[in-house]
Amino acid sequence: MKKHNILLQLIVLFLLFATACENFLEEVPKSSITASNYYGTEEDADAAVIYAYQDLTGIYALNYWLMAEFASDNFTLTNAGEGSSDSGPFGLFSWDASTTRVKYLWSTHYNAIANVNAALEKIPEIDGDATYLNQLLGELYFLRGLYYYNLVRFFGDVPIILKLLTTADDLYVTRAASSEVYEQVINDLILAINYLPDSPLDPGRADVFVAKTLLAKVYQARAFSSDGTSADYEKVISLCEDIIANSGHDLIEDYQDLFKTANELSTTESIFEVQFADQESNLAISYMNHWFLSTDFSIPTSAYQAQPSDDLVNTVEPGDKRAIFIADTLVNGFVLTDGRWLTKYQDIEEHGLDLYTGANYYVLRYPDVLLMYAEAKNELNGPSSEAINAVNAVRNRAGLDDLSSASVADKDAFSDAILKEMRVEFIGEGHRWFDLVRTGRLVSTMQNLGFTNVDERRNILPIPQAEIDENPNMTQNTNY
Repeated sequence: MKKHNILLQLIVLFLLFATACENFLEEVPKSSITASNYYGTEEDADAAVIYAYQDLTGIYALNYWLMAEFASDNFTLTNAGEGSSDSGPFGLFSWDASTTRVKYLWSTHYNAIANVNAALEKIPEIDGDATYLNQLLGELYFLRGLYYYNLVRFFGDVPIILKLLTTADDLYVTRAASSEVYEQVINDLILAINYLPDSPLDPGRADVFVAKTLLAKVYQARAFSSDGTSADYEKVISLCEDIIANSGHDLIEDYQDLFKTANELSTTESIFEVQFADQESNLAISYMNHWFLSTDFSIPTSAYQAQPSDDLVNTVEPGDKRAIFIADTLVNGFVLTDGRWLTKYQDIEEHGLDLYTGANYYVLRYPDVLLMYAEAKNELNGPSSEAINAVNAVRNRAGLDDLSSASVADKDAFSDAILKEMRVEFIGEGHRWFDLVRTGRLVSTMQNLGFTNVDERRNILPIPQAEIDENPNMTQNTNY
């Protein structure tokens, strides 16, 4: 068995001891104790869950958003980006089964799932407070649901692995149909909802409303698929109404404040963030700024690899406060000479042009709830006052007027308005490729922008070639 094949590896886990600290993921030293003899106390169980959370940094530091943003109309690659083996395949829609970042997307998710599965197997054996241990299990079910939700959207049919594989198992796994994967995600999230507390055990950890928000997004994604039904939209509406009424989450007044490092994990708008730390920490740093900004400020064209596209800039309405993060002339005294930057992940007031600030990454924010709700209502019954008001709440916070009745007179027009709002609200947050694929607009959108090479196969990623080569039961997606 070759070591690069994640599904054919014997996974050996090294778990973490928890330490008391303000941020529940900060400065957790590793232990050489293995999974087979580690679990004995509630503290051990908590450390295993914290370890499972740390896998999020490997997924969202680069691989996830590189695909979800660059393979869309949001960004245009610079010359450096076109020549990059990381960003080029996505910005040019030229990825294939051998693309390195495709393999990393696959492997980081399945490594994370293996860690969750190990903890799910061992924690029920611990003699401790049942309510507390169940809450920990709820966090693990949430994480596994999140990982499979990502995998099914990226790759379609994927193997479902629900236990830690050993040498006694058949390691030549097969792909499950996407419909089965969605069912598994839903089952995991329902278990999470049953177990999770109303508020997190520590800031940044999952609670019941985090799981409900993700479940709404799962139903939203499935509703548009061939396996979806109108019942999925109804479930989105029900979950969103519950979150709106009972979670305590709400829009904050100033959009810019969402991306200040001092406000991480603390605003009512934040539902779930991936936590990153600065370069001095043992946690992975966030790499977003390295792709959006230059790493050599004396030569501003030397390294930035993507910039907000003309099409995006032309979409932003005059007076939209969210445009503050699209800078094309001056950043904290540094003049940009030939392009524009996305500065959303750069807290310039606090850190200047330091690229190692460890900005957190939003997986779920409250506007997602409002816009999902509006979309589901519209898909079922067309424009309604409740749905339009939800979109207007997002627009008003951005300094924009309400949608005019003429602009959203029918279902299609309102759908366009919702998708536009999603695009501008979540620029750089890893939504756009998924939204275009989900609504069946990726091919037409990119072809209209001159990407004549974009066809239906770009609605999904290929299975990594390493998996095909090493596993005789692994099949490839069509046309790869």
